[in-house]
Amino acid sequence: MSSGNFQHSFRRPDAPRRAHDGQRLRRRGGLDQLQWPARQWFETVVLGIGDNAIHEGLEYAIGGQVTRFAVLPGECAAMVQGRAARPYATAIRFSRWSTQDWDRALAAMASEAVYSARLMTGELPSTAERLFANLGLPFLEEPPTERTCTCSEPAPCKHIYALAALAAERIEQDPLALLALRGMAPQPLLERLQEARALATRGASQAHAHPAIATSAPPLPPIEDCLHDFWRPGAALHDAETAPPEAHVPHALLRRLGQPQLGGRFPMMGLLASAYDTIRAAAIRLDEQIAARTTGPAVNSAAPECASTEALPPK
Repeated sequence: MSSGNFQHSFRRPDAPRRAHDGQRLRRRGGLDQLQWPARQWFETVVLGIGDNAIHEGLEYAIGGQVTRFAVLPGECAAMVQGRAARPYATAIRFSRWSTQDWDRALAAMASEAVYSARLMTGELPSTAERLFANLGLPFLEEPPTERTCTCSEPAPCKHIYALAALAAERIEQDPLALLALRGMAPQPLLERLQEARALATRGASQAHAHPAIATSAPPLPPIEDCLHDFWRPGAALHDAETAPPEAHVPHALLRRLGQPQLGGRFPMMGLLASAYDTIRAAAIRLDEQIAARTTGPAVNSAAPECASTEALPPK
């Protein structure tokens, strides 16, 4: 064995095996400066972990020993590579809100525009904690229902702390992960919130107004019955111009196409609808500006011409 290979294979007996493709904690100085709501969530999750486990768990998180990290509905989970040959399966689980709880939470958030606006941009209003508390829903103050690890150390161990550290950093960057831990992933959450907001502001008839499907034209009468007016012109052009416009159906094309199958952080249907509304409003303003510029000079240029005519001396 060469000296280079020997140095490469040497590892301290108390050091963990190096993990491949591990996720590293960005906060190398610790987690003391976490912002709300990640700070309060983290303090609740790591309650009861000893000082030695905290110190080693932080080293694991910074050193990239956590792999396959994921925040799922109801839990955050990962594989944490320790001193053993195989990594440890680690998970932190939370009580999920029931279907009725989510209905109440979405209705409460939809009643105020700030929740729809902030959540669509990936932010969580600070008033959410009070809102969920008024509904009797556990949010930040309730500890996890279970903290599990396949290692042989007493729980909660350093592997749990490493997982919690990465989850707290994820929550600080993406607060919607907190709601995922209560049972609903971000994309369906935003879709349901948008629907609940439409119901709260426009009512059921407008929020779910689907465009009418075109019906087939009635059968034409025999040509023998049309000889008396076959060569007569149809409706005049001015009749079509004065006809009342059809009722506007918002986002008719999007509703006909249905919900796209594309994944992502935000619902594609809502993003396209917002873009169409913005483009439509801008087009209306541009049309009004063009109309104002077109009619304005014509009226002004007529006044001097009339004045000069009146000023002519009589012949």
